[in-house]
Amino acid sequence: MSVARNEDASIAMLTGPHLLGMFLAWWLLGILTMQAYLFDLGHSSVSSDRDTGPRRRVRWFVFGLVAFEWLQTALVTYDAFHWFVYNWGNDDALNDVSLIWLNVPLMSSVISCSVQIFFAWQIRTLSGSCWVPGLVTVIAVAHACTGIVSGIKVRVMGSLSELDSTSGLVTFTHIAEAVTDIIISLAMSYHLLGLKTGIRSTDNHISRLVLIFMETGIITSTVAVLDVIFFSVFPPNTIHDVTSLMLPKLYTNALLAVLNNRVLTSQGRRPRSMVSTSFGITPASTDCLPNSRICVDHLACQGPSKPEIQLSGSGLYTSTNTGISGI
Repeated sequence: MSVARNEDASIAMLTGPHLLGMFLAWWLLGILTMQAYLFDLGHSSVSSDRDTGPRRRVRWFVFGLVAFEWLQTALVTYDAFHWFVYNWGNDDALNDVSLIWLNVPLMSSVISCSVQIFFAWQIRTLSGSCWVPGLVTVIAVAHACTGIVSGIKVRVMGSLSELDSTSGLVTFTHIAEAVTDIIISLAMSYHLLGLKTGIRSTDNHISRLVLIFMETGIITSTVAVLDVIFFSVFPPNTIHDVTSLMLPKLYTNALLAVLNNRVLTSQGRRPRSMVSTSFGITPASTDCLPNSRICVDHLACQGPSKPEIQLSGSGLYTSTNTGISGI
């Protein structure tokens, strides 16, 4: 009787975390889809003559990530059907890798790397320096490569019971992700705070962006570290699947939270069709400061001189006087 209970408990620890992770992944994908809709609304309000090359590139980048997230979630759902529907009652099938080698270590690493490189680009635009953006890019590419190698190794093994052999790769991947997130949060906060002008409304916009960068950085880095802990401390089960399946959605949601906040801030209004409070966004009035270093929407500003650093309506940083091109 006790043996049967132990077997049931072990099966529950193998199946439960993955099922919970899949539910959380779908939940976060729903939030991501709504954020993508809000992002599209923000761009739709921009006239075609203002839809510049950088705006289009970022738009395609965002929607490409969202499509990639949908594909990853579809593969995760296929795994759930493989284990819990097509092979119901077959305990041996629970040890089958199925497509988890592709949708967890490989695709997740590509998503986190893409988001981190985007923010490295933004740091380069704000600072004009290549040192921190270069460091972020190198670490991001390195952990993406280890994630890809880890996925291929799991595919070759073909058994979930042998995942312990990838612990070194998994640890490096997630620790590198956490370190990169911290660097990005600190660098973006430092450079944004340097743009404060002493004008309260403008400084409030900047403070809100800094808060979002710190919050999203803390969330993604914490989940990455938890994934390492779950993978290392509880190797016989799949508790780490909960955090692994959440992490890519958190990265893409963090990216869109930042971009949507900048769009609403630049518009200086709350569109009736946007439920922006769901993301902690409280738009303030648009401020045009022709003689200052920062303007919330440079395309709406008029005055004797152009601002040095601009937060455009697309959620991008641009500059004309300092020679920094906006992305």
